Amino acid sequence: MQEALKGKLGILLILAFIVRMVLVSMTSQTLYEQNDSYLHRDWGRVAFIYGPAESYNRKYISNVGNINNLPPGATYMFGGMYYLHVQASKVINIITNRDPGMYLWMNDGTFANIFIRMPAVFSDLLIGLLIYMMVYKKDKKYALLCASLYLFNPGIIYNSSVWGQVDAVPVLFFILAAHFLMKKRYFISILFAVLSIFVKLSLLPLLPIYGVILLKKVPLSKLFSYSFIVLGLLYASILPISSEPHIWLIQFLSEHGTNVLDNITANAFNFWWLVLAPKLLIPAVTVNERFLFASYGFWGYFLYAIAIIPLLFIIWKKKNSELLTPDFLMGLFALTSIIYFLFLPTMHERYFITFFPFMTAYVGFKRKYFKLLLVLIGMYSINVYSTWQYKVSQVELLANPIIGNRMFPWIISLIITAAGVYFYIQFIRDHLNKYSKR
Repeated sequence: MQEALKGKLGILLILAFIVRMVLVSMTSQTLYEQNDSYLHRDWGRVAFIYGPAESYNRKYISNVGNINNLPPGATYMFGGMYYLHVQASKVINIITNRDPGMYLWMNDGTFANIFIRMPAVFSDLLIGLLIYMMVYKKDKKYALLCASLYLFNPGIIYNSSVWGQVDAVPVLFFILAAHFLMKKRYFISILFAVLSIFVKLSLLPLLPIYGVILLKKVPLSKLFSYSFIVLGLLYASILPISSEPHIWLIQFLSEHGTNVLDNITANAFNFWWLVLAPKLLIPAVTVNERFLFASYGFWGYFLYAIAIIPLLFIIWKKKNSELLTPDFLMGLFALTSIIYFLFLPTMHERYFITFFPFMTAYVGFKRKYFKLLLVLIGMYSINVYSTWQYKVSQVELLANPIIGNRMFPWIISLIITAAGVYFYIQFIRDHLNKYSKR
């Protein structure tokens, strides 16, 4: 039975890889690429040719591109994949006995786009494998279903393989941080948690919950020493970009710590889209506009902070023997992910991706949320697709008339918000009831 399950898992991963590679090869053409794909390739080109530091300067960036606004981890990743693309191009030219420049698809950026998308593709596969490993101990057969729910989540596939976004990479690192946290390998866990932020800042809202767990489980002396070593490694990793990493990092965070857009919601069908839909059309509502005595941005952070206070209480009251169990941690991080997606300002639709690996694993332990997960998979997939639609011969797909309806995004926002509130209430109630019975 065990060998059969492993064989099925292998087939599942191969199929997931084939689906993604087919889509990557079909949608990497530069003619229809989204602006982010162009920027990632351009930053990789500059990092490879002139060094990673130059991707943060205007000098070598393409005239139609912007300077790099992602942390150094993403820069090294783009530069490394661009290097692999160049080496693969040389090998193909040698094998086919062609001179450099003979293949248009190799020189117009299409081939490079394929390589730039590879980290996200493989991150998807590894996340699916980690979900399987977590649930396998609970239910061997159900582990395959949970892995399938993530690997063939349409929104996940579209985000990584069609749109070409890299959100799966920092998500993978944070799931590895949670994985090693459960194994009490605290140093490695902290290292992966920092790596997730080092690639993209989108997972920063998970750190308060993660930090409180560390404070409860790890002696302060060890926590300080582990953090010091990890921060030292972080410091050293920035040296290729700046000889004064601390100054560079402070300046980078001050300039790019928030999203480029200052809209209260950056195409995310969340709580803010639900309550501000009439105002979100034209012009967009910014984080600086005021409601009552404070800005919308303030209210977003306030709602997020209020929502996680009960979670911090639950963590602190939790028995040490129960704190690092997969069924608790996966639910906790899933809930935190949907909280920050719903309430934090300038939230992008893509950042909802963080919720799904944790929730998919959690469903392996709490099957009562299976239907909720399916609903949110559908809502997320629609949100991602409606934000950017890949075009074939400039003809948009048939779903556009539906998605373009003014009420449709509001309905999606209502469903996501209601599902998030329901999950929040159920999770809090389940755990607070445990304390009341003790």
